[in-house]
Amino acid sequence: MSPSIYLGFLLLTLALVALDIYQTRGGQITIRKAAIWSGFWFVLAFVFAATIYLFWHVYAPDSDYSAEKATVSFLTGYLLEKSLSVDNLFVFAIIFHQYAVPQHLRPRALLWGVIGALVLRAS
Repeated sequence: MSPSIYLGFLLLTLALVALDIYQTRGGQITIRKAAIWSGFWFVLAFVFAATIYLFWHVYAPDSDYSAEKATVSFLTGYLLEKSLSVDNLFVFAIIFHQYAVPQHLRPRALLWGVIGALVLRAS
């Protein structure tokens, strides 16, 4: 694959992370706001899956994977990660309760938890 694809993916990822951090600033996140943003990320993942399906032959013409197999592999990984992340909600809820973390500090703790998870996965 072309290096420009990797660069574009990196820039898009950084922009989306910045968007996520920007929209969570300013304090209280309501259930409604969280549901809307969760829906946004879910739809974005399926748009990306459609992009894989439609453009697989352009970006990976020599791959052993077909467009269908690549798309199903992405969606399987995405849905698995999504389902496994639910247990993190319970872990953070228990930690916040046990250590009586004030409400206004919880978004910062969650941000550092996500950053830590990304660093550990990248290594």
